Amino acid sequence: MAKKKKKTGKRNHWTKGLQAAVSGGGRILARVLPIALLSVLIFLGFTRVRDALYADSALEVRQIQITPAGILPEALKTELDRRWLGRNIFSADVEAVSKFLTQDPAVLKAETVKKFPATLDVRITPRQPFAYVSYVRGGQSAVLSEDGVILELADAKTAGGKPTLDAFETKWKKPVKGIWMAPKGLENSVAFYHQFQQHPLAAQEEITRMSLDYLGNLTMTLGTGPEVKLGRYPLQLLRSLHKLDPFLDPAERAKIQYVDLQFKDVIVKKRTR
Repeated sequence: MAKKKKKTGKRNHWTKGLQAAVSGGGRILARVLPIALLSVLIFLGFTRVRDALYADSALEVRQIQITPAGILPEALKTELDRRWLGRNIFSADVEAVSKFLTQDPAVLKAETVKKFPATLDVRITPRQPFAYVSYVRGGQSAVLSEDGVILELADAKTAGGKPTLDAFETKWKKPVKGIWMAPKGLENSVAFYHQFQQHPLAAQEEITRMSLDYLGNLTMTLGTGPEVKLGRYPLQLLRSLHKLDPFLDPAERAKIQYVDLQFKDVIVKKRTR
């Protein structure tokens, strides 16, 4: 009889434990279930609101506003309209719009924001053209941006407004639109060119040609000549440009092949007959 009582006590122990577990689980379920039901209701409500907004024709993109106006090629603007006009403004991915536009080499940066109810506002930072570059003597010319991207193929002889840039000592032979093809020393050359425009000499002289060697040494040509050697750090020689004055007289400059300003004493190379 003692053994049977022992088994019965053990059975009662497990029964009580099971009852306690069921009771505890019930209390937890009683707490969790309302929260779960509320979450489901919120989700369903959100889904219905979202679907209603996505179906609202008043929220379809009806205008893509580009700033500055007229900067995009017509073909690119047409494709932009085709992809996003008529799309619900909530589903329009502004990052995708910006990424699409920066595929054009003329676009340095594009920022897109939504203007409710139906407008995408796109602000574009364009690349700035710098010079007509050639990588081979007598080869194809192209418009090179200030950050070294080929904007378009062009004939430097018929186009104006920018200097030509000879980059004959680079690894490239033929310019390719949309590709970064910056010769060494381009950044310093761009900075010098802009600073030169503020120099008194720019009132009477124009930089018509620039050249960069494989080390990034800059040589500029003023008008029809002479050439002026400025080295790798041309900005440091801005204050020395006044030394060119004696050599810019029309009768004198025709006799000069180049002037080198890199040294304390100006070096002048005369043309040989």
